[in-house]
Amino acid sequence: MMGRIKLLNVGNAGGVIKAENGYTVSFEVSAVLAYDVACLAVGRLVSFDLEGRHGTSAVNVCVHGLHPLPADAPKRPASLRYVGFDQAKGIRSYKFERNWPGEDTENMVVTTDLELFTRHRVPIQEGPAMCLRLLEEEVATHGALRFSLTEKDLIGYLAGRLIPVRTFSRRAVRRSPPRPVAASSHA
Repeated sequence: MMGRIKLLNVGNAGGVIKAENGYTVSFEVSAVLAYDVACLAVGRLVSFDLEGRHGTSAVNVCVHGLHPLPADAPKRPASLRYVGFDQAKGIRSYKFERNWPGEDTENMVVTTDLELFTRHRVPIQEGPAMCLRLLEEEVATHGALRFSLTEKDLIGYLAGRLIPVRTFSRRAVRRSPPRPVAASSHA
């Protein structure tokens, strides 16, 4: 279901949504998707599921296209959130949303060849974190909404994760003393 936030009560950690069918439904902040809590504001468009007795409470509340904020609202930086991926053959496209307070959500995509992960022995689960790092660095300098995760980016990411290995010289390694050999008694 879709609707707009009609009332937001920070003290009670909840609010009320006016659904597109005209009904009003209450929600608790715990029913809002974690990455959307910071985007809650009166007038914001949300999707939700109904739960509870007679369907009177909203769950799985998700903020959609941002409603303009008042001019006197404090300015907040943009937020990026990972929203999934698509894959065709060996190319994976990681999808992100960039939210600027008071503006519409922009969809961003980072593509990469999965062969790079295999070649450098990087678990595929690290893909979203690498893409997020790339976006945080590149978005400020480029206006594009499509990016590619290259081998250079992957190697840079791996270099940042390396932990120095402590080396030992041969002299520093202690060895246990040799065992005494039992004397044989041949008479």
